[in-house]
Amino acid sequence: MMQSSAAFFAAAIFLPSAATAPGIVINGEPERRALFGSLPTTSPPGECGLPEYTGATSTIMDCRNTYGTDSWYCPEDFPMFPTSSETSPNCELAVVGAGAGGLYSAMRLIDTGKMQGSDICIFEMTNRVAGRLYSLRGLGPNRDLSVDAGGYRTWPQFTPVLHALITEYLNIPMECYDPPPNASDPCAVFNIIDETGNKAGFATFVEVMMQKVVDAGARFFPSRALVSFEQTEMDGPKTLHLSYGMTATANKLLLNIPQRPLLTVLRESTMPDGAFTPTVWSALHTSQTEIVSKLYLYYENAWWYDLGLTSGDFDLPGDATQMPLSGRYHDGHVKCDEMGKCHGFLLATYINDYGGQTAMFFRRYQAERPEPTTIISSDDIEGRLFLEHAHGRLVEYHQYHSDRVPGYAANSIRNNPIPKFAVLSTWNIAVKFAGGGWHGWTNLAYVDEAMDPLGEYGVYTVNEAYSNLQGWAEGSLMAADEMLLKYYDCPDPWDFEVSPLVQVVRQTAERECTGGGDEDGGGTTVTVGGGDADVLCFTGDAKLQMANGTLVPLKSVRAGEMVWTGAAAGKVTEVLVHPVKEKLKVAVMATPHGELVGTPSHPIKVGGKWMEISAAHEAGLVENVKFEERFIDAFYNLEVDAHIPGKSEHAYVVNAVIASGLGDNVKLNTMMPRQNSWIAKTHTN
Repeated sequence: MMQSSAAFFAAAIFLPSAATAPGIVINGEPERRALFGSLPTTSPPGECGLPEYTGATSTIMDCRNTYGTDSWYCPEDFPMFPTSSETSPNCELAVVGAGAGGLYSAMRLIDTGKMQGSDICIFEMTNRVAGRLYSLRGLGPNRDLSVDAGGYRTWPQFTPVLHALITEYLNIPMECYDPPPNASDPCAVFNIIDETGNKAGFATFVEVMMQKVVDAGARFFPSRALVSFEQTEMDGPKTLHLSYGMTATANKLLLNIPQRPLLTVLRESTMPDGAFTPTVWSALHTSQTEIVSKLYLYYENAWWYDLGLTSGDFDLPGDATQMPLSGRYHDGHVKCDEMGKCHGFLLATYINDYGGQTAMFFRRYQAERPEPTTIISSDDIEGRLFLEHAHGRLVEYHQYHSDRVPGYAANSIRNNPIPKFAVLSTWNIAVKFAGGGWHGWTNLAYVDEAMDPLGEYGVYTVNEAYSNLQGWAEGSLMAADEMLLKYYDCPDPWDFEVSPLVQVVRQTAERECTGGGDEDGGGTTVTVGGGDADVLCFTGDAKLQMANGTLVPLKSVRAGEMVWTGAAAGKVTEVLVHPVKEKLKVAVMATPHGELVGTPSHPIKVGGKWMEISAAHEAGLVENVKFEERFIDAFYNLEVDAHIPGKSEHAYVVNAVIASGLGDNVKLNTMMPRQNSWIAKTHTN
């Protein structure tokens, strides 16, 4: 008996295009070739003569068709790799998706001798590798600038495997992404450079892995999307049906594709009875794609360098008519000449949410394409209006909202020429190979099943969507190491212990004591929410210590009043009230001032460190805590000193316990994440 899941969904169809992928490899920077070894300059189509999927190339070709073949607004061609001419390959292992996790798995199996390179077939929907690590190179008048339209950095504290893979296993050089003010302080975050110190693009490490596996004999089939597969026996071979009518067979199948493409394939596939259980389908739907937008503006004069703004973030909320800003001075690729004149890219916006509201302004500007990137130029009226508006928003922010430069400095920005062009990347469901920017858990009921739903059938899921660290390539690599150990007895190569992170429910289901994401605070906010995650508050009868030492009920405090932060007086900038009126699991702490009832996830300060109540209890740092269900009428929380971010403890004292006072302030929680859900958001790529 076989089981099909195709009863209610149609297969994805990829229409052929008359265009073919150009065969240029990383033009204009021969020094980077040393990093790759000898890269091929063409990717010939197979003998079958089928047309190639040209989604990735369309970004480049559309730009050249619009602005000219020599326009420096347009990126150079993506690296190409030797392509197999087989029309019906037979593979021991079929890797679907040439992303970080898939190519890492193939490389490790080859390097450890578990497989020969020729045993492995790699099928990729697009005609480029690296998936959501999307590096555009060869931009700018000197063709020496790059933009990472997708993933872009490592953070060794949170992505140790990713960082070790790049720096130790592949020996690729990196530089500090945001150098600390004190040169003697260690760097926390890194991005990839070439051997000359030039930014190389974060996709580099995936491209290097691809070169390694094809050099070892692995067979590569670009522009071949997996449509479905058939398997009749539990450990039997799989028949793969790929785009343009191609078929292949494989004993094992590794699916290195995001959630939406994965679901599309599984809906059309047939497996033995018992494979597609309700639990499997429920598990596969416990993750959700997040909509992500990035906007890079190219300035012929990098005015932010003139103002000494080479590090740090800036934010200005927007909507469908006003472009939102959420940028970083240190992110974009900038180059300076011997006279100190600088030009390059400013990351003006990097925003994300699950509903796509933050992308309202940008979605009408994205090109009609299966790829995430759109080039917007000042050479045409529509593009110029877009860039004038973006420039105006930057002037507005620096004139009225920045505390780092005097308001009159905005005149120098206003008088600066507008950007010449922009690179807009919009990661949403229109991006065929991705379906969004990254993923977040909607609930944690089936995490184990979601991470390995079909492994016993020889079908392995290796991706970021169902991993211990969503939003980072780290998650896919961790999933790969777990799969390699479990099914191939192939231990990871690291000399450190990789600890699984605590899974958290993301924005899709959080019950937040929130003021709607207001960044500046102010007033009292009453919110009603749903979902299963902890709210971030205490009951109203908690004893709040005011700045003068008196104790008052938490529910009685008002915005503008002064409270004790544990170190100094602080101003309440927002009071958050969350009606609950139901039973919830709470933490009950015995204190000198009676019981303190709050949510287990609320951060408190213990031994000079911020920890969630439950984590502090588990570590034996907080005694006299019990966890039980109680009926809660309402929870209360405070935002403290939002008007002076980073210059306060941002805390308040209840029942002699120092509690976090970040509220739901985006800026504060991003600057100093204390709760697991905010740590996860902040550390997402």
